[in-house]
Amino acid sequence: MKNKTVFYFWIPLVLFVSCIGKNIPPRVQTISKDYITHNSAIIKITITDGTYANNIRGVVYGTEPMPTIEDGQAFVSNDINKLLSVALTELTPGTTYYARGYVENYDGNNYGEELHFTTRDAEIFTDPRDGNQYTEVVIWNQTWMGEDLNYDAGENCKTTYHMTQNGEMTDEERTRFGVLYNTEICNEVCPSGWHLPTDGDWKTLEFNLGTASEELDSFLMRGENLITELKHPGEKYWNGSHLNFVTNATGFTALPAGTYNSSGYSSYGSWAYFWSATLENGNRIYRYMNDYETGIYRKIAPDDNTVYFSVRCIKDDR
Repeated sequence: MKNKTVFYFWIPLVLFVSCIGKNIPPRVQTISKDYITHNSAIIKITITDGTYANNIRGVVYGTEPMPTIEDGQAFVSNDINKLLSVALTELTPGTTYYARGYVENYDGNNYGEELHFTTRDAEIFTDPRDGNQYTEVVIWNQTWMGEDLNYDAGENCKTTYHMTQNGEMTDEERTRFGVLYNTEICNEVCPSGWHLPTDGDWKTLEFNLGTASEELDSFLMRGENLITELKHPGEKYWNGSHLNFVTNATGFTALPAGTYNSSGYSSYGSWAYFWSATLENGNRIYRYMNDYETGIYRKIAPDDNTVYFSVRCIKDDR
């Protein structure tokens, strides 16, 4: 019997596995438009599906339908939340805007439904002394300037700190932030037809916005959630973690101009201080709000004339 030689050929099996990762743009919905004032609006969007990591999301908007990122007006955020409240700011009064949510990732852009809204009309006051213009903001039965006073009162005022969260201020931003005044001059700088608000004027504003009457005379924080209706919305100027709740519903648009004192500038981006025309025991009452609490403080300043705060004028009664 012959021996059979059997040859075994082992052929390795090579598996080629191609795994191609793909970032799928999530679905985005533009779900609401709220708190529309003469210069701001809040747009809410929601992210519902798709690859979530490494996405940039926000709202694009403009004065023509179907805005895109390429139009150059886009709020950009890397917020990981799936529901975003996006503040559109520096809008023009009486203007129709178109807005839609978007998500951007490696595979392109995905846009949500388009919404449109029209900002409130607003009267514009021109200061005859220097030509500076201010929006007239009506809040209940009062008319306030919508920006801090920007009148040059010489040695008794200081320009505001010139840096924002995004770097050096533009000329337009400097105008909105106004200048800071000391106690010697603050009661004299509002133009004819306007005046520095009294303590009573401030109390009327606070009461109209829901502050309890028993809180009005307190020198502690007053009016829970009051300043959410008074502050410039969004993250451009204010620091702090509660900005998602700021609506600027009144159009008051308070900005954190900070203060100036013998030590120099301080509190820019975190605090807004406003003089009143009322004295208590010879010292001036003022208001301030900060970047992390939602009420407003009523305080008395030391009468040393080295402290400089903002001035927000109110229109004389007709």
